[in-house]
Amino acid sequence: YIFGMKNKLQNLIYASLVMPISGAGMPIFVYLLPFYANELGLGLTAVGLIFFIGRFTDVLTDPVMGFLVDRYQLPNTKHKHWIAISIPVMMLATYLLFFPIKESVNSAYLFISLFIIYAGFTLVVVTHLSWSVVLAPDYDKRTNLLTLREVMSLLAALIVIAIPAVIEIYTPSMEAKVNGIGYFIFISVPVLFLISIFSIPDHSTKEIRGTFKDSVNVFKEFFKNKNLNRMVIVSLLIAFSQSLTGALFIIVITSIFDLQEYASRAMLSYFIVSFIGLGIWRYIGIKISKHMSIAYCCFYASSIILISIIGFDFFTNLGTQQKIIFLFVWVVFYGFAFAGPIPLINAIIGDLAEMHKYQKGQDVSGSIYSYVTTITKIGFAASAAIPYVLLEQVFGFQVDLGYENTQASKDYLWNMYVYVPLTCFLIAGYLVSKHPIKKSDLEAIKNV
Repeated sequence: YIFGMKNKLQNLIYASLVMPISGAGMPIFVYLLPFYANELGLGLTAVGLIFFIGRFTDVLTDPVMGFLVDRYQLPNTKHKHWIAISIPVMMLATYLLFFPIKESVNSAYLFISLFIIYAGFTLVVVTHLSWSVVLAPDYDKRTNLLTLREVMSLLAALIVIAIPAVIEIYTPSMEAKVNGIGYFIFISVPVLFLISIFSIPDHSTKEIRGTFKDSVNVFKEFFKNKNLNRMVIVSLLIAFSQSLTGALFIIVITSIFDLQEYASRAMLSYFIVSFIGLGIWRYIGIKISKHMSIAYCCFYASSIILISIIGFDFFTNLGTQQKIIFLFVWVVFYGFAFAGPIPLINAIIGDLAEMHKYQKGQDVSGSIYSYVTTITKIGFAASAAIPYVLLEQVFGFQVDLGYENTQASKDYLWNMYVYVPLTCFLIAGYLVSKHPIKKSDLEAIKNV
């Protein structure tokens, strides 16, 4: 019993590592980019392009980080020293981004700050996911551990979204909301990271060493792995659609529905209900299969978007009070799908890393997760850059005008907000439904 409690505590501490990352993740799309575009005057186009360049540059660091995690280990640990290194990086980036020095803010300032925080993300995320293979070398245990990781991610997102929702009651200041989020990250990084370093077991796999050339060759093998690349494309599509929703959320609520004073509370409701969805999608993943649970989740999200498209004209003709009710109803139903795919995709990637280990005799969990995050980040990078640039440069939308934008530009905004995620979710759902590997297949390989 004591041993079981100790394992549960260790799993909880492991999962809590994701909290500062989640705290600095979605808020960048929802609050930080609009804040720099509007309040600090950089504009949608500049912010979108800077974000894309910063994210794309960050893409290049993932393969390197995967190699470093697998190659440079300490005698008794593969992961802990990388978590320690990430602490000062994350704290510096948080200070620069969430407490901007206004007189110094320009395009270069935003780019450098984003690059630093995403370098910190890479250090933590690749190391964290690789660590899961050590802690949960089993199909169902890995699903449970990475679901718990997603629970903590959602909890962090919930806290972070609650901060501006509470601030919103007292002041509409976007700067105050951004500062509040910054305090949460600045405190949680050293506390949670240090607790994990001293509490979670780890071990070295230094008998499996390789050169950077070996790591490049491993990546070449990944390009030929159809099962892995199918999941990578699914991850890319879901990341793009969810991030685009986040990047445009406040702009849509402000410019189309004219309900900006309810935006933070609507986002809070979105994350609260995602907790319920997470448990249900996990249950389906264990009872049926992880990949079919992801497929069902994608098709469910598509159906909610389709309903919003059909009911849009009806919604826009309602009075203010009715609009508020329908906004929160829609957010609740759509939020049910938000958290479902992420832990299941990560668990499947862990299964594929485990299969590679037994088939090839190499522990390349760091490299395989960095391969996935490298390509997924392209979706993150494009999710703000493409809509921001198109809206401002092609469709004539001006973020500072809000509800006073032309009807044509608002129509373009709405169509982008619904049809792009709808298409991505449908394609992702179809692709993941074709994933061929089941629990029995992984167990058969282990028993060979």
